Amino acid sequence: MGPALRLLLLALTAVAATAPAALRLKTEDPGSGHRFFPGTGRLLYVQGEYPSKTGLGVYDAAAGAARSFYFPETRLTGRFVYLEDRDQALVESLDRPGEAEEPGLLRVDLKDGSVLGRIPLTGGVALVGLGRPAWSKEAFLVLTARDRTFLKALDAATGEARDARPLGDFTTLSAAFDETGPWALLTAKEKGRARLIVVDLRAGKVTGDFPTESGFDEVVAGSGGLLGLARAPGETVTVFSRLDPAAGTARELGRVSGQVESVLEAGGRVYAVAKDPSRPATDADRDLRPRVLALLDGRRPGPAQTVAWTQRKGRLVGSGAGRLYFAATQPNSAWELPAEAEGLAAAAKELDRRTGEFWGADRQSWYLGLLAAAVLLGIVMAILMRPACKTCG
Repeated sequence: MGPALRLLLLALTAVAATAPAALRLKTEDPGSGHRFFPGTGRLLYVQGEYPSKTGLGVYDAAAGAARSFYFPETRLTGRFVYLEDRDQALVESLDRPGEAEEPGLLRVDLKDGSVLGRIPLTGGVALVGLGRPAWSKEAFLVLTARDRTFLKALDAATGEARDARPLGDFTTLSAAFDETGPWALLTAKEKGRARLIVVDLRAGKVTGDFPTESGFDEVVAGSGGLLGLARAPGETVTVFSRLDPAAGTARELGRVSGQVESVLEAGGRVYAVAKDPSRPATDADRDLRPRVLALLDGRRPGPAQTVAWTQRKGRLVGSGAGRLYFAATQPNSAWELPAEAEGLAAAAKELDRRTGEFWGADRQSWYLGLLAAAVLLGIVMAILMRPACKTCG
């Protein structure tokens, strides 16, 4: 092996050895609803895109293997809950799409993809909330129909569903389930008036309205409880608050600049992906544009720590063992990244480098990339095929 080739290989080895940890888990085109579950090390997602053919994807991070389960005459609409202790999933579905559509929930065995049962949702009922908090042995469904809202509980062990309990004469738009206690917050409307309604899941009833003076735009469920996000009028700042449904109080944790696109709470921290407010978007940006990742303390107020983030649009989808999981677009892919601020910026930069910051955005970039690869290959081949010099001492 010649000195030039040895130098090239050593340089490549050094780059690989010092590259930040950014591990691509899978690529599916397209996929949605990704969630990583640390208890089993699995990433679940809906493969495909409704109304086209869809399936339930299961990726085992430890084995590096993916499986897909498809269901004839059924389309998956994107929402699911994982019953980790049963190795099963409840998946929102639509039977006979395009005909006499029948919405419902499939109970799927993740060992082989078999359907163990189906819970029909009939009579114009819409599923607006589906969750199984960490403290509960039951999964909860929030249903709305004809300006009324109902709560249904499902036994995770038997699959038996209780009769739906009426919660009130209001339309629910979304539901967030508290991971730390028996509460859910429903974002609802009643006769044109916005409400944030507190539900006791164990008792199956409404306990009152959460004060909305701060005007929460979104309620997010995290490992430390419920978070309220409020966007200041006319500003690109989002205020993050810890919500206590039992007491009806909100405690500000911090503020994040830029349009927030994704939020995850894990390990006592709140992670928020936002568009970089210091670099305005242009028409050429599309989904590739400067983004930042803000970190807040989930237990006490304080300023946000901000690090550079990948330019790709995407969602934070879980955490475990000191790692973050991120589902990105362009290309559609899922990534494992370090959870510590010190390694996040470098790992995100490595993610962009490995996928190509702008390669693939148009046909010309592909041509340029192929041309560069051909030139590099020619240089390497020339080094390999050059005859040895016999008179060079």
